[in-house]
Amino acid sequence: MSAERYIFFKDKNWYTDNDKLIIKNLEDLRTFIKTDKENNTVLLRETYGKQGDWDYDVRFIFKATYIFLEISSHGPEITYDLKKLLNWIRSKTEIRVEDEDGVLSDW
Repeated sequence: MSAERYIFFKDKNWYTDNDKLIIKNLEDLRTFIKTDKENNTVLLRETYGKQGDWDYDVRFIFKATYIFLEISSHGPEITYDLKKLLNWIRSKTEIRVEDEDGVLSDW
């Protein structure tokens, strides 16, 4: 079972203007494994994690006004990289991270 998170942007224009920059920052993470431009997704995986049911540990799905995260596993590398990415985004614009029930996440 995976956890779901949503990254909402207070300034939706910032998101639409900078989605490619967010993808570039994801591709620079050590856990990055693949960008699928056709499906607007980026995949991350632990370097030394055990093989799971999926080919990824985290999937970022870029929607029109927000980013959907599907987290199947988050070991230390994934946790570090997620915090690094979210802190970088927060240094650029205001975001809100919520879980699948709409509860504000501590990420």
